[in-house]
Amino acid sequence: GHGTGDSVLKEFCLVVQRCIRSTDILARWGGEEFVVLMPETSIVQALDIIRRLQRELTKAFFMANNDRLVLTFSAGVAACGTEETEIEIIDRADRAMYAAKMAGKNRVFAANENGVDEEGNNSFHDIPLL
Repeated sequence: GHGTGDSVLKEFCLVVQRCIRSTDILARWGGEEFVVLMPETSIVQALDIIRRLQRELTKAFFMANNDRLVLTFSAGVAACGTEETEIEIIDRADRAMYAAKMAGKNRVFAANENGVDEEGNNSFHDIPLL
């Protein structure tokens, strides 16, 4: 129910706060979506941070009605473009997250200016994230 969902979101936030840096900002973006702002961070560093967060979250577990729940999430990561608004950057990250979800659970994809890079496999320039 709603109580369990709220408790899961709180647990998620606690794990995220332990994993991100003091300069990073976690913000709720809609019902079950979150944005992590990572200033002065390259796309490669951001991918590493999100993957570490995924690993830490799967190590933690949540009990609901005597059932052990393992929390996972898919993510999209986007670097700030020089001519983009904040909304355009978040939109690119959102498209990357949607592609990650379509590829399976617990995935992270990087958005580049030409679309989505599956699993962030291409090399990227050190561009600070929003």
